[in-house]
Amino acid sequence: MAGSHLRGLEHAHADLFEGAACIVTRGADPAALERTCEFWRALGAHVVHRDPAEHDAEVAWMSHVPHVLAFAFAGALAAAPPGAAAVAGAGFRDFTRIAQSDPELWGDILTANRKALAAPLASALEGLQDFARALEANDAEGVERRIAAARAALSRFSTAGCGAEATSAARGRRETPAATRQPEPSRASTRGERGRRSNEPQ
Repeated sequence: MAGSHLRGLEHAHADLFEGAACIVTRGADPAALERTCEFWRALGAHVVHRDPAEHDAEVAWMSHVPHVLAFAFAGALAAAPPGAAAVAGAGFRDFTRIAQSDPELWGDILTANRKALAAPLASALEGLQDFARALEANDAEGVERRIAAARAALSRFSTAGCGAEATSAARGRRETPAATRQPEPSRASTRGERGRRSNEPQ
């Protein structure tokens, strides 16, 4: 899980995969599986074993939904006041960074994983509507409870599988699926590989 919204050799980094998760699915050939894992570990990646369905479900939550939310928010900026850009801060930059991702690449990724994406996207939409209802009711305590619950839920993911994320963010990178599968990669993983190659050391 590594990559960038920037494209071309000039944006390549030799340590692109350092600390990044690389999803590998088990195949019929144990020797080939081990060679594949050794290859990714040699590049500094942390190998994670999943079956194809697990991969699609987990990257939907960890990568695809965040991108959809960022795209939707960035699209909604068309309705923002003309001078709003002058007051944008770090929070805006952090949230919208991945909205700068390649449209063709991410159109392919999201539609290829649309079945696994449906449930987490519906959950995120429900959460937004729940916040909207609390705000409409001027329920400050309810808003605080929802924020506290969100922080508690996020803490499950704050110390695992994020080794390369801080480094990538600092360089202006964005997460792009880069899963390796045996014997055949799913279409979603193949699309992710396509995005990863744009920043792969050459």
